[in-house]
Amino acid sequence: METAQVVDRLRTVLSASVLGDRGGEVAGDVPFGHEGVGLDSLALVHLLTRIEKEFDVELPYDMWADASRLSLDDCAAAITRVRTPGGPPG
Repeated sequence: METAQVVDRLRTVLSASVLGDRGGEVAGDVPFGHEGVGLDSLALVHLLTRIEKEFDVELPYDMWADASRLSLDDCAAAITRVRTPGGPPG
């Protein structure tokens, strides 16, 4: 799956899980936390859990530790890395 396709699918997950109609408006480089989209810690946990289930991956711990700074682009890159043969185990 191409990175652009992953970003589009992530927007769908973002809309369905925490943002509703606003999810489609989020640019790929905008952070999920308060300095960007405005998600609080509980919403971030919910979103990352949904992403892991949707893509059948396990996101690296460092992404969970600094989730408020993550963006759609960051998540797409991590998913692509994890799902690429020879990448880190998912």
